Amino acid sequence: MREYDNNLGYIIKEARKRAKLTQEKLAEKLGVGDRHITALENEGKTPSYDLLYDMIRELKIDANTIFFPERSSVSVETDYLISHLHQCSKRDIIAITALVESLVNTEFE
Repeated sequence: MREYDNNLGYIIKEARKRAKLTQEKLAEKLGVGDRHITALENEGKTPSYDLLYDMIRELKIDANTIFFPERSSVSVETDYLISHLHQCSKRDIIAITALVESLVNTEFE
């Protein structure tokens, strides 16, 4: 089994949990059986291209996390945040940038 196969199930499961979806609800959204989601997450089953595409979009997974795991040092949570940033306006990005800079420059005790 390739590293990809092991990593993919973990990525799907973590993204599904982050999206607060059960396996059943995700399966319903994707038009597959919940047993299929279980097999993808826990048994190393590989999805079809179409299903993988739909999962990436539904769960807001950065495709690089899946296809180039060796390049990715970013967490699933960071990928989720980045996917939401793409939906923000320029004004929103300026505000978010200021907030992040403030957080990074603040010393916590």
